[in-house]
Amino acid sequence: MPDVSGVRGLVFRANPAYELVVYDRLSPTEKSALSALTSDADFYGILRPKVPGLNLKSVNRDLALLFSTMANPGTMPSYVEAELGRSFAGFVTQLVLDQVFEVEHEGTFVSAASAQHLFGAERGHRPASRISELSQRAVQYAQHLDIDEAAVLGARIYFYNRQPASPQLAAEFLGEGRLAKHLGINEETPFGTRLKQKWSEVPEEPTLQGWRMWRSKRRHKGKSGSGYKLYVSPQTPSLGEAFRASADVFERTGVQQFKVGRDLHGILRPDKLVAYFSSEDDVRETGERLYAKLGGMPAHGVPFTCDLHGDGLLSWGMDPPRRTQVLPWQERQSWRLWVVNRLAIALLAAKARPSTNTEPWKFALDRVRFDGVETNSWMPAPDIFQRGGET
Repeated sequence: MPDVSGVRGLVFRANPAYELVVYDRLSPTEKSALSALTSDADFYGILRPKVPGLNLKSVNRDLALLFSTMANPGTMPSYVEAELGRSFAGFVTQLVLDQVFEVEHEGTFVSAASAQHLFGAERGHRPASRISELSQRAVQYAQHLDIDEAAVLGARIYFYNRQPASPQLAAEFLGEGRLAKHLGINEETPFGTRLKQKWSEVPEEPTLQGWRMWRSKRRHKGKSGSGYKLYVSPQTPSLGEAFRASADVFERTGVQQFKVGRDLHGILRPDKLVAYFSSEDDVRETGERLYAKLGGMPAHGVPFTCDLHGDGLLSWGMDPPRRTQVLPWQERQSWRLWVVNRLAIALLAAKARPSTNTEPWKFALDRVRFDGVETNSWMPAPDIFQRGGET
């Protein structure tokens, strides 16, 4: 990250590939799609791309004013630094990396990966765990896909490390009856009887498509909530043992709800068994108790989650709060969806404006760091969802 004086001396301009449109002048269709944003008194409108490869961005009044001001190239206005103080350099860097603004370099204006070296924004990429290695490989793989749509590319990143459905696995797990037997949740088994006594299975509904979920029949203080997730990720043949041990530990530590893949394809995904918590401390406490039972079990590993013990068996993430899901046509994002969508946008930005200094996958990881994710460990910053960002 450059110091304030370094940014102060650079020449910037608003990216001419965007047009600034106030909400009142949008089409009826666009107004309808973005109407929820009008509840924010500071909402101004959008930056609409004029060329392929850029994403529509919502903007507040301050950013709209700055974008209009910087239509003509120049240094950043002094009022921006006065208002932002120590956040000034980071704010300007993010605008350039996100292609909202461009910076002059050697007679031309550049942004995204082409400008990254000017801000010293690139960091080391040294995976701290097996999951970190999987995550890095997923982004490297996505870099080489011939996909130019962020949602499609994000889905491919999200699906990375899913196990293929081999004939052997299909013979053992295909069908809810076979899977239920493997998990031990048939009522005639001792575990199945105990599970029914301690937990209520949630009826299948659209939001649980592909999942079976259980809620505790007891109320516990301090454990309820859904902001934090513990991922239990054994290799598929070990799922039954892991499921039974997890249900026992979850009951003892006061977990309120957990879920497991409903069918063969659900348990071949790395995030096949998930429990919900209200705090990171609760996640870690339960993770320690569970690892005492499962340590050494072959791990599958959930990319883009924070590894608890380095082997990929247990990891955690933190879902965006509901208040960040502001548009009616957007589904609430999980932690991993939130991450991979940002990675996909950054990858496409880097590929559209290639740099000899930074590979697209490195740029994508560095860009997500600005959002509050330490990408050598995938540890989220405590204030990650209080930070700014565009829709």
